[in-house]
Amino acid sequence: MQISIIIVSWRSQDLLRACLESLRTHASFCQQIVVDNASGDDTSAMVSRQFPRVRLLSLKENHGYAGGCNRGAAVARGETLLFLNPDIRALNGSVSTLATTLAAHENAEAAGGLLLDPDGSPQARYGPRDLPGPARLAGSLLMGAPAEAPPSPDGPVRQVAQVAGACLMVRRRIFRRLGGFDEQFHPVFFEDVDLCHRLGKAGHDILHVPAARFTHEGGGCVRRMKPLDHYAAWFDNLVRYARKHHGSRAAAMLHALTLPAATLRLADTLAPRGGGLFGRGPRATACLQIASRSLTGWPRPSQFTS
Repeated sequence: MQISIIIVSWRSQDLLRACLESLRTHASFCQQIVVDNASGDDTSAMVSRQFPRVRLLSLKENHGYAGGCNRGAAVARGETLLFLNPDIRALNGSVSTLATTLAAHENAEAAGGLLLDPDGSPQARYGPRDLPGPARLAGSLLMGAPAEAPPSPDGPVRQVAQVAGACLMVRRRIFRRLGGFDEQFHPVFFEDVDLCHRLGKAGHDILHVPAARFTHEGGGCVRRMKPLDHYAAWFDNLVRYARKHHGSRAAAMLHALTLPAATLRLADTLAPRGGGLFGRGPRATACLQIASRSLTGWPRPSQFTS
């Protein structure tokens, strides 16, 4: 089975280098494709110089994560595609274990591995989970993502509703049949949830394979986004996902919750130790902008795509 590994990178040169080094050690048997999503830095030159065997696509404009993945998949030779985020590190046998397990399950069309923190502990945030319905999406808006139990590293292979897009293997034929990732989820967030939803709706199984282990920093590329763009993309695509899979009434309900959701995040930001991912000042400003714009129309991300 030939495997094509596709990595979409945006201003993540150091993370990408470490990812490619791990693949050179542990997955040299795979075709490796890097999509530089108009990073505007030395990413493409670094890949060409240090990893000459990697197929490089240097895009002149940022097509978002879904668009970058689709462009990488279009030039892939493998019958199996493995989408990895640049902050992933392959471990010994991880890629081959994932591929062998998927090949052994005829009814499965996709699979994900076990994602580990750098200290080796399983990541709860990026573990397998159910697909979100309107109630769960509303809870995520108002209270943040619900706490999940970390997956067991010794658990069996099992069928799940979705796996994290940071490490997602899918058979190429079904990926193309479904039209790839939906590029309307631009620039990032919910494109992986949507693909898993469509796979399940079409009657295909998705597997979680704990024996296929990868280390994962988490949030590598999105940390480069400006706070407003980060929040706007997440809120916008959450509502888009609801509209696509749960109808216009669910989307309208969730859209109505964006003002209180942004207000709650502002309050959390102003609390002690409330700076979060971006720091207190930038996060507070972003929350205020989201709250004010939600009254007149939902803001689209801007700086991320420029």
